[in-house]
Formats: sequence, C-alpha cells, structure tokens
Amino acid sequence: HVSPHTLEAYQRDIEQFHIFCKTNINALSPDDVSLKNIETFISFLRCQKLSARTILRKLSALRSFFKYCFDEALTKNNPAAKIAHRKSDYALPRSFSEKQMDTLLQIPSSKTLLGLRDRALLELFYASGVRASELINLKIIDLNIEESYVRVMGKRSKERLVPIGDQSLSCLTDYFEKSRPLLCKKQLKPWIFLNHNGNKLSRQGVWSIVKKQSTLAGIKRASPHMLRHSFATHLLESGADLRSIQMMLGHESLSTTQIYTHVSKRHLHQEYNRHHPRAKKSKL
Repeated sequence: HVSPHTLEAYQRDIEQFHIFCKTNINALSPDDVSLKNIETFISFLRCQKLSARTILRKLSALRSFFKYCFDEALTKNNPAAKIAHRKSDYALPRSFSEKQMDTLLQIPSSKTLLGLRDRALLELFYASGVRASELINLKIIDLNIEESYVRVMGKRSKERLVPIGDQSLSCLTDYFEKSRPLLCKKQLKPWIFLNHNGNKLSRQGVWSIVKKQSTLAGIKRASPHMLRHSFATHLLESGADLRSIQMMLGHESLSTTQIYTHVSKRHLHQEYNRHHPRAKKSKL
C-alpha cells in the first residue's frame, strides 16, 4: 500500500546495491551477501556525501528486500536483520522562516495566468501542509470554500480534512476566476492545479515552481517539502498542540510529528542567542 513514488525509490536503492555488489564484492545473488558487505555499502554511501536521511532510506529498502527474500525462502539468511535502526541520524527538517515565507508568497505575479496559479499553489501548500504528491492530486471537489477546508487523500488511501485560511482561499478564488478557465482550454479537468497545457500538474512541475519562485525571493536550497515543514514548525511555534498538527499532516504516529519539537527548540535557541545580552554560550 505504498505510493508509486516510494516503490520507484526503493527499486532504485536496491538496484544501486545490486550494482555495488557485482562491482565490488562479486556477489551475484542475495545469498552471497553478508552483513559486512552491507556495512561496506553504508561506508560507500557516506563517502558519496549523501545525507543521513537518504542513507537511512536506502537501508530501509535493503531491510525490506532481504526480509522478503528470507520470508519467501528465497535466501537461507537475512544479512540485513542485524542492521541497527538509527533514527537519531535523521537530520532536522529544514523550513522557511516566517519572513522568508511572507516574501516567497508575494513573488508570483498576479497579472499572469501562471503567476496566479503559482501564488494559489504556494498559498495552499503552506496553508495545508500537504505533501507534493497530495497537492497535485487535489481535485476541485476536494475543496470546500464555504467551510474553509480541503479533503486530502494521504498515504495508504487515508483521508483527512485540513482547514485552510482566508489568504489561501482568496488566492484560490482569483486563480479559479482569472487563470484556471483559460488554462483548461474549455476542457473539463478535475484537478485544482494545471500546467500550461491544461493537464494535471506533475511533481516535477511543483519542484520547478518552488525552485523558480524561491530563487526570485533570494532563497537558496529550497524544496517543496520545506513548505510542509514550515507549516508544521510555524504552527508549533505559535502554540498549536502536537496532536492537532499530527492530524493535519496525516502522520500515523505522533513520534513522527515530534521531530518538530526539536526544530522549535532550535528556533528558540537561535532567538535567545540573537536577543539576550548574555546568551552567547547558552544551550537549550
């Protein structure tokens, strides 16, 4: 029940390990692989300067793969079973500051079709905290303007309702009235966000929009997922409770949402150091 995007990522990870094994340790089948070989692969990934999150995802793919092989009696052992789960290696999610977010949302032009679309997209992205894959699949019937919420179909086909604010609704209204009908080219399309050809916007399209508008706003190393992180971080810093944020993000476990408490502490630490006269060596 995982998304096609996750399946593709796992397939790439397993294929990368397969190539590594053939090239470096002459292992041609899963039975030829040992725990030491996997540890060597981890060292190889670290030398590639990959992020801790990326490496952990690749290890997760290998755990699932070897567990499947062992459970189905395709291998005699599971060399990945003894790999420790090291969640502490996760890097804290990066987010925009509130000032950066305000700047970014003002960048798209309200005088062009794509500018109106981009502003509505960024506003809804930030207002709802949805994933990029969820954003592109939102349909007009999922949006309730009168009740100010959007229905989101999340991972494993789990549905959730997320409230959205007046600013986002205002930008969406402008987009529906002045831009989307012309992008549709008189064709009936169910999705909220369309590309310049009138078709469903792709994940790559969302990446391109966020990258372009962030660059114009003077923000480097931006990604679509940073809007989701910003949504959660800014809510928490403004006093929202963790359980509500969990429900809006669509996290199955509260422990997943708790990473934002660490982000909030980091923000508090930065603010303390910035404003307190004796805070140079303070730590939270």
